[in-house]
Amino acid sequence: MADRESDNKKQVERKLKLVNVLVTVAFLVLVGRLWQLQIVKGEEYTAKSVKNMVATLPISAPRGNIYDRNGEVIANSRMAFTISLVPQDLYQSDRDFDEVVYELSELIDYPAEKITSKVKEQTEGKYAVPYQPVRLVEDASIEVVTRVEEQKINLPGVIVEEEPYRNYPLGATCGPIIGYVGQISSEELNELSDSGYKWRDRIGKTGIERTYESYLRGEDGQLIMEIDSRFRPMGTLGQEDPVNGAALTLTIDVDVQTATEKALSEQLVKIRNEGKY
Repeated sequence: MADRESDNKKQVERKLKLVNVLVTVAFLVLVGRLWQLQIVKGEEYTAKSVKNMVATLPISAPRGNIYDRNGEVIANSRMAFTISLVPQDLYQSDRDFDEVVYELSELIDYPAEKITSKVKEQTEGKYAVPYQPVRLVEDASIEVVTRVEEQKINLPGVIVEEEPYRNYPLGATCGPIIGYVGQISSEELNELSDSGYKWRDRIGKTGIERTYESYLRGEDGQLIMEIDSRFRPMGTLGQEDPVNGAALTLTIDVDVQTATEKALSEQLVKIRNEGKY
C-alpha cells in the first residue's frame, strides 16, 4: 500500500516538473518575442508608425528658360494652380470613393468618369504611383480654387497645388521651332522610366523642348507634411526644394524670325486671294 502511494507521489511530482518546464519554456518564448518586437524591430515598427502619419507631396521643378541670341525670353515658367487628387489618401479614408469623386466633379465641373479614369491610369500597372497627386484641373481659375478650398475638409485626398507651367511670352512666334510641353504618355514612360520619369511628369513633346529635354528638365523637390487620421495637414516636417532646369540660348534672332513669319503669312494670304492656292 505504501509502495503504491509512493509511486503515485512520484508520478505527480514528474507531472508537476513537466508542467513547470512547459510554463518556463512558454514564458521564455514570450519574453524572446517581446524582446524581438521591442528591441530588435522596435526602430522598424516605429518608422512604420511615423510613416503612417506623414504625407510626401512633390514640388514640381520649373523648366529652364529658353532665350534667343540677344537674350530675349522665348520660353519661361509661370506659377498657376492645379486641382489634384491623391488616390492613396482617399483609399485610406472613411469616405466612399465614388461619393467623393461625384462631389468633386460637381465642384470643378469635370466629369466623374474622367476623374476615375485618370486615377486608375496612375494607380494601376507597372508604373503605378497611388501616393502621387493626379492632376485634374490644370491652370485652375481662382473661382474653382476657392470652391475647392471651402469644401476640401470633406474631400479626403483633394489638394490644391501651385505649380510652374510653361509659358511662351511671344505666343506662336517660333512655335514650330520651340515645340511644346505636355504630360508624359504611357509610351514615353515605358521608354524613359529608367531615367527617373514617372506618372504626372511633364515632358517636351516636339521641337527644342523635346530635343533638349534632359537639359531643360529640372529636378523635383518634395514637401513632407504631418497629417491627422483624416489626412488633413497638421504641419510641415521638412522640405526639399526643387532644382530648376538649365537655361538654353539659341542662335536664332526673334526679331528676324518674327519678320520672316509675318512675310510668309502675308505671302500665303496673297496667294490664296489670287486663287493660286
